[in-house]
Order: sequence, then structure tokens, then C-alpha cells
Amino acid sequence: MSNLAGRCCVLAALGLLAACAPPTPQAEPAFSAVGLDRIRGEVQTDIDAQRIAGAVLLLHHARETVLFESFGLRDVASGDPMMHDTIFRIFSMTKPVTSVAVMMLDERGALDIDDSVGRYLPELAELEVLTDDGTLVPAGREITIRDLLSHTGGLTYGLFADTPIDRAYREAEVLIGAPTSADIVARLGTLPLKHQPGAAWEYSVSTDVLGRLVEVVSGQALDLFFEREIFAPLGMLDTGFFVPVEKLPRLAGYYQPGDGGLQVVADVWRVVDQRPSLLSGGGGLFSTATDYLTFCRMVLNGGAIDGTRLLTPASIEEMATDHLSGLAGRSDNVLRAGPYVIPGGFGLGFAVDKTDTPAGSSRRLFWYGIASTSFWIDLDQGLIGIYLVQHEPLDMSLGNRFRDLTYDAATFVSAEPLR
Repeated sequence: MSNLAGRCCVLAALGLLAACAPPTPQAEPAFSAVGLDRIRGEVQTDIDAQRIAGAVLLLHHARETVLFESFGLRDVASGDPMMHDTIFRIFSMTKPVTSVAVMMLDERGALDIDDSVGRYLPELAELEVLTDDGTLVPAGREITIRDLLSHTGGLTYGLFADTPIDRAYREAEVLIGAPTSADIVARLGTLPLKHQPGAAWEYSVSTDVLGRLVEVVSGQALDLFFEREIFAPLGMLDTGFFVPVEKLPRLAGYYQPGDGGLQVVADVWRVVDQRPSLLSGGGGLFSTATDYLTFCRMVLNGGAIDGTRLLTPASIEEMATDHLSGLAGRSDNVLRAGPYVIPGGFGLGFAVDKTDTPAGSSRRLFWYGIASTSFWIDLDQGLIGIYLVQHEPLDMSLGNRFRDLTYDAATFVSAEPLR
């Protein structure tokens, strides 16, 4: 059992588990009709300019859904409109789900997030590091599961840079071309690390490794673990690694700007309508706005929703804590993944950003998907925002603008803390 799980057991025994709960907001947001109309207008402007085909926006306060609207077209060729229940490729918004699965296993004592990952995946034990001068040196320590959750294990993606390690990832087809997550791990075991474990933040295939870890530790395929332990208990009926044939009419088209308007993007990342061999813990899921809202509400509520508990508040707090303090290159408090610069730090499975709002401090958990989807959870103000679109290349400004306009539309009044 991890130190975290042990602490929570003691607290529960003492009847003090609420002490682990995330902060409750001190003010309650109310949203102006003018501000919400501005959000609608900005989305419609993007559609009219053919920057996007359509979108689904969902804004939820701890007590109610404030905005839930669909805009534009689900399918440009057929003219089918975007609907509330449209299914989207959420890509890297899969990562928080996989991270929750790992924390569930930690709480059960099946693993300890401070364990070496090589204890469970021996291919990743005793790796070497490629230094800047091109020499190989032994890793100073083993990669831990915590390192993988925070993307500080020394792995990379091979997609965002042209260093020798990134080129080696591409040549080995570590991600694209690997038949299964077990193959990803096997290929990683033949390559050196880009950084010493724990030395730097590098967006990476870490969460795909975590997906394989869940399979090995639980004895279940990742899709079965997700379905039995997360999706079914939470009632997430439209989330999975493929879209069943009967639901394909609800799948959003995937587009990119081109000459003469939007062009269809070939979905080369995965099989769409049948179970794939690669169950990617880092980017394999399809979902809907309402399903992902349920997942976010569980996080906001300290690991439980509607009588179903997946995690203790202490685990949520651990995930929501920035684990990058003290790392080299962190003086500017941003995350860099190739051309993308993201303000904030990183917890366990989520980016973490602390900013000021009219109501005081605001701690947000957030992340994106490569098809320009995004979400954020404001733990202090009790807000959840979900922006779903299918747009390539990744444009973080779309979801960021929705977030910023949300705070512009909000006024804050004194209220009892939300429960």
C-alpha cells in the first residue's frame, strides 16, 4: 500500500476523511446572459469562417449545467447538425481516465505509485540515458509510476522534436505502428531515455505505458478495466475505444482547413468501428460531452459522484498538486511540448494552473486532445468547462477562449460553500 493510501486509511478510521477534500469555493458564480451570448457568438463566428465545422460546449457549475449547446454541423457532406450526444475522438483527454485507473489500483494496494515501473514491466528496468554529448550513461534511478503520471520519467513522444531520441522513437514506431500497448513497452525497452528520471517534464508516451501497467496489475485488458471499474459505475454509456456500428451516425466528422473550405481528415490513429488491438491509455477513447462531464464531476467532488466512489479525496488532492516544483527549466512556470506552450504545472494525469478570478484564487485541472478538444475543472470555484470539436491541427486557443469568456461572463456573490 502506498503512503497516500495508508494516510487515507488512517483518516477514514478517525472519521476525518473530509480533511483531505479539495478546497470548497468561497463564492458562487452567476453568469450574465450577455456573457453567455458572447460565447455563442464566438463559436458561430468560427463556424461561419469555416475554421470549424461544429462544436459542443458544456459549462457546469457544481449545482447545475449553465450552458449546454451544440453548434454547426456534425457532418459537412451530409449536412447533419451537431447534437448534444455527438461522439468525439477525445485523444489525450484519455490520459486523466488512465491516471484515475492507476490511482484506484494504488488505493487498493495492488501497486504503489512510488514503486519502480520495472517491478511490473521488466522491460523498463535498468535503462540508460542518452546525454547531450551522445554518450550513454546508466539512469541515476529507476522510473517510478509517479514519474509516468507526471511525465517526468525521461520518456518522450517522438513527435514534437528532432533530437536523436525523438528520431529513434519514430524509427522504432514506438507509438504509431505498435500493434499493442505491450509492443510499445517492448520497443521502449530497447531505447535510451531522453532525460534522467525525475529531472525534467517531457510530454510523452508515459500514459500509454500506464495503460499497459493497468492491464498487467489488474489482469484485465484496459477496455475491460475501464468499463467495469469506471464507465459502468459512473454511467458513461458512450465512452470507449471504438464506436459501435449502431452509434456511428453520431460520430463527428474530423476536419482540417484547406483550399475551398474544410477538408476531411483521415482517421489514421485508430480503428473507428471495431475494437482496436492497441488500447491506447494515452489517447484512445471516444466520448460525449455528458459522459466526460460525469468523469469531471467525479474529480470535482473528490472522487465520488451520485453515491459511487472511485477515489478518496486524498488521491484527488494528490493528482491536483503540481509535482514539477524544483525541476530544471521551470522558472517560467510553463509546459512546453514542441510548438505548444501551456501555462501552469503538472499533477498526476492533469495539468494544473493557479490563477486569480474575481472570487479569489482558482485552481484548475485541464488538458487537451489533439483534435482540439479540451476541458477544465476549477476546484475552487466549482466550475467545469468542456469544449468538443474535431479540428486538426491542434488549436488550443479554441477551448482557451471558451474558458476565458466563461470567467468574463461570471459575476461572483457571497454564498455558502458548495457541497
